[in-house]
Amino acid sequence: MTGRYLRSLAAVTMIIAAMSAALIMVSRRPITPIEGAVLVTQGRLCNPSGTARDAIPGTDCSSGRPLVLPAEMLQEDVPDNPVLHGQFRVATIGPTDEMQAIYLPKIAQGAQVFINGTLVEDMGAPGTSPLLHWGSPVLVRVPPDLMKKENVIDVVVTGFRQDGARLSPFFLGPFQVLQPRYDLRWWFTAGGGIAGLAFAVASTLFFAGLALVRPGNGEFAWMALAAALSIIFASHYTFMKMPLPFRWWAVLWNLAVHVYVIAIYKFVNLYLNVGRQRYEHLLWPWLALITVIAVMVPVEYQRHFFFFLHVGSVGIALIILANLLYHRLNSPGVDLYILFPLLSLILTIDLRDMLFHLWRPQPFNMQIGQLSFIVLLGIATYLAVSELLGSLTRLENLTHTLEDRIAASTQELRETHAEAVRAERDAALAAERQRIMLDLHDGVGGDLVNTLAYMRANAFDDPVIKSALETSLLDLALVMDSLEGMDTITTPLAMLRERMEPLLHASNLDFAWNVQEEPEFVEMTPANILNILRIAQEAITNAVKHSRARTIKVTTTRDTIVIGDDGIGWDTGKPKEQQAGGRGLASMRKRAAEAGLALEIEADATGTRIILHRGDIHG
Repeated sequence: MTGRYLRSLAAVTMIIAAMSAALIMVSRRPITPIEGAVLVTQGRLCNPSGTARDAIPGTDCSSGRPLVLPAEMLQEDVPDNPVLHGQFRVATIGPTDEMQAIYLPKIAQGAQVFINGTLVEDMGAPGTSPLLHWGSPVLVRVPPDLMKKENVIDVVVTGFRQDGARLSPFFLGPFQVLQPRYDLRWWFTAGGGIAGLAFAVASTLFFAGLALVRPGNGEFAWMALAAALSIIFASHYTFMKMPLPFRWWAVLWNLAVHVYVIAIYKFVNLYLNVGRQRYEHLLWPWLALITVIAVMVPVEYQRHFFFFLHVGSVGIALIILANLLYHRLNSPGVDLYILFPLLSLILTIDLRDMLFHLWRPQPFNMQIGQLSFIVLLGIATYLAVSELLGSLTRLENLTHTLEDRIAASTQELRETHAEAVRAERDAALAAERQRIMLDLHDGVGGDLVNTLAYMRANAFDDPVIKSALETSLLDLALVMDSLEGMDTITTPLAMLRERMEPLLHASNLDFAWNVQEEPEFVEMTPANILNILRIAQEAITNAVKHSRARTIKVTTTRDTIVIGDDGIGWDTGKPKEQQAGGRGLASMRKRAAEAGLALEIEADATGTRIILHRGDIHG
């Protein structure tokens, strides 16, 4: 246990002590007089033995021991359920023909109320099992015919051995004066108990649903268990009839309080992502041990045992708050500012109610434990809002993610569609090229080949016509090569080489082929391919006719195509403008421009080089 954790525990202890002191100071108020009614605080104790056999209403107790309210008969004083019989002489205020009432703001268990010897309220006769009234008020109507100027009121209160019998100051006065006070207190006590039970049920359903929807690491399941256990001790504040004998009911609801605190401890640790504590494996053996002790402890010692059990619960509750404070960096800031005050308020309320049962004489005129269930519902409401906001945030993030994915998918579909359109167009173009190539091959190409064959067969040897026909066949081959739909220029250049090699061999020229890389500086469309082939053809033809070269070399890189020779080159004494003249050179420049390329000519005494490249890159 680190020094920082001990400081957190000390800070929590001081905070709870300060809150408890403030709550005690605010709620430690006696029952105050009501204008227009008599506040009864003194009388006579009719049964000093504290047993039912001496509690005989109607007997004269004027010689009995003085009784000052609040008063109580504890379990230590009697061997059975204690009975407190007080007799009070009270004068009537106002006319006796009006409806009167006896208003008991606070009564622990069952009671019988007599006025002038007549029973006007019966909540369990002495010797029978008393009811669980737990501080709820009682308003008894008294008909005018029972009233006298001087009235004798007998109140016989029956309690449990584990808790004792208590009677607080009460009122006698007109019904219309006392009813509003009764209604207000009833709504705060009995009504608060009913509301607390409803809140406990609602919290249980909420946390159970949250545990099913968001199982996570089980934190909401523990909170659902805590809320379910709160139903047990919420019923303790609500119902007047116990579902079990008081001994076993006391065991059940006191153990429920202890397990409730442990469940909240587990919830807070899991909610804060705190690792499993070293001593947590002792919780279940501890619960088994205290259950056995609670069942076996004698009735007269139950109250003391439950006191120490609740002290242990308070200790665990302090550890819960210390963990929340210590691990505040692991949780969203708002959690500390919401959960810490609410859990602290629950502990403060429960501490105050624990003192309500232990403090002798009781300094409080009302229990407020039922309010802790409203706070519990506040925690449930906060967690509901927190989960809702978190879900909305997650939904918004998911929506953005889906929108991004949809946009990406849409773009991908567009690209795929464009690609499909391009593929369809390319397929149509390829089919059209194939048709044109077949037409050229079977039509014009066939006619040219047949004409050459006819000349050879008939010994018609006109060199001009023959050269024209051979040139036309070569041009037709270039056109057909450009229509092949290739994505490369090196293959059509190789086909050009193959077709021109007979011409080179006839002129005693060698053809050097140096393809280093595939050119990537121009889009390989049929028009561009044809223009490049025409330029290469023109450069090779010029070299054959004019250069006196021995070798013609074609070199390709990614950025250039170079057609060079080792001939005589240009006349270096002439200006470059004149060296580049001629229709062939002009045609090459025009075709290079149509392909979006730049054409340069380098000529000197070592030869000539025709260079094709993109305009912003020099070859």
